[in-house]
Amino acid sequence: MKKLRAGVVGLRMGMGHVKAIHAIENYEVVAVCDLDEQLIEKAKESVPQLKGFTSYDQMLAEMDLDVLTIATPNKIHADMTIKAANAGVKGIACEKPIAMSLAEAYAMKAACDTHGAKLIVTHQRRMSAPYLTMKRLLDEGAIGQVYMVRGNCAGDALSDGTHTIDSVNFLLGDPKPVSILSQIHRDLTPSEHNPTPGFRFGHPVESGAMTVIYFEGNLRFELYTGDMHADNWDLDVPGDKYQDIEVFGTTGRLWRQGDSPKAALRIWDEAGGWRDIDADATEYASPHDAVYKEFYLNITENKPHTLSVENAIKDHEILMGLYESARLRKRLGFPIEQQQFPLQVMIDEKKI
Repeated sequence: MKKLRAGVVGLRMGMGHVKAIHAIENYEVVAVCDLDEQLIEKAKESVPQLKGFTSYDQMLAEMDLDVLTIATPNKIHADMTIKAANAGVKGIACEKPIAMSLAEAYAMKAACDTHGAKLIVTHQRRMSAPYLTMKRLLDEGAIGQVYMVRGNCAGDALSDGTHTIDSVNFLLGDPKPVSILSQIHRDLTPSEHNPTPGFRFGHPVESGAMTVIYFEGNLRFELYTGDMHADNWDLDVPGDKYQDIEVFGTTGRLWRQGDSPKAALRIWDEAGGWRDIDADATEYASPHDAVYKEFYLNITENKPHTLSVENAIKDHEILMGLYESARLRKRLGFPIEQQQFPLQVMIDEKKI
């Protein structure tokens, strides 16, 4: 069985990827890249034989990589993905969100299609036990006909809300979005805990967002991000409100209360009252284990991947629609016409 030569760029988020890939026999981690040489040395504690680089271009030129994981800040995902495809990398796993705009996302896919590279985006919750269990129960009709989902995410919409959107798309079977209505606010008042408000990972972000998305089939998705999530509304509900998702059906509700391994998975059905349920066991050690084992088959046998770029672009169109609806102050239909990052457009127009 041929081992794929793997590299990881961006080690603050990418260290977990290094360890996950190294643990799979189908891969050999041969290179990492980061501007911080201390992080490179830390990666070598797990994989002593790998080669470290502070230059991305040099790593691509010298290492003949089969697989590359891009775990850098959001604003350079597109440039790095396109360079990797041009360099002949066979499989590229990009951290979420896919890009900063729809134009960038489409350019990434086009470059990979041109060079025959596989591109996935690591919305790995689709491959985690709690969400697989929720999906099974919904498909079995455990809470009747689903009509609404409510998601809370304490992070900004671009960097963290993308996970909420993707998880909901997965649970609902990736339905076609019909319309979106959103409002955001951006508080630039410095504080002790946040001396540079309004920015994250080197790009602008909002402080909070409230969004309603309608899908075909009369499905409604309410999304609350940043300081608009439930913990800031004095609501008597448990959960940590990061990737906290509740699904409403005609005969009950299904609720994943937060994102930590200890977060409860609960059901309220015809038996009455909330009760905890266990997540189904999976064949994988972790979601990242599932991501990279499936990616090996995607690259070597052309089998489809759960975290396809097509799914990521669907997520991203909803995300960009969130900002564009707020910019134009109206409900929008799909597809979304705006190809640039609408929040940056709002800032340039001095609308926020």
